[in-house]
Amino acid sequence: MVDHYALLRGSLNLKIKEGLSNRYIVPRKEGIGRWEMLTEELAGYIDFDEESEEIYSVVDSYKVT
Repeated sequence: MVDHYALLRGSLNLKIKEGLSNRYIVPRKEGIGRWEMLTEELAGYIDFDEESEEIYSVVDSYKVT
């Protein structure tokens, strides 16, 4: 008998690994601009810093303002 939950867990684990392995930006060492884009798309989320009252984006765990 097939364990459907095991199949779903395996599929979910694969999606998580693929998502975590994607990188969209890297910091630049020199030149114009602070970030170098690795792809034509970005994925991240919007966050709010209550202390400075600033809205910023988080991409690849980097704070992008």
